[in-house]
Amino acid sequence: MCCYKIRIYIALALYTLILHGDDLVSTKQLCKETRIPYGYLAIALRTLQRHGIVERVYIPGIHGIASLWRIKEEFLNGYDKKYLLDVLKKHIEMCSVAGAMQFSETA
Repeated sequence: MCCYKIRIYIALALYTLILHGDDLVSTKQLCKETRIPYGYLAIALRTLQRHGIVERVYIPGIHGIASLWRIKEEFLNGYDKKYLLDVLKKHIEMCSVAGAMQFSETA
C-alpha cells in the first residue's frame, strides 16, 4: 500500500476521465460513476487541474453554474489510452484492497 485514500481517488477520477476521452463530464456524473464522496472528488479534480492534467469548463446549470471536466489532450502525449488505463488499473488494485473493491464495482 503506497497511496493514501485521496491518491487512490485521484487515480480513479483520472481513470474515469480517460475512459470518457474528449467528452465533458459533470462532477455529479463522475461522483455517480466512481462512487467517490463529492468532497473527496472535488479535491481530486482540483489537484488534477492544478497539475495541468484536466481542464474545467463552466456552464449554466439548474442550480447555478455547473462544472464540466475532461482530460487535456496534451496530457496523453501520444500514449495509447488503453495503456494508460491498464497502468492506472494495476496501480489502483495494487495500492489498496478497498480501492480495488471500489474499482471493480465501477469499472
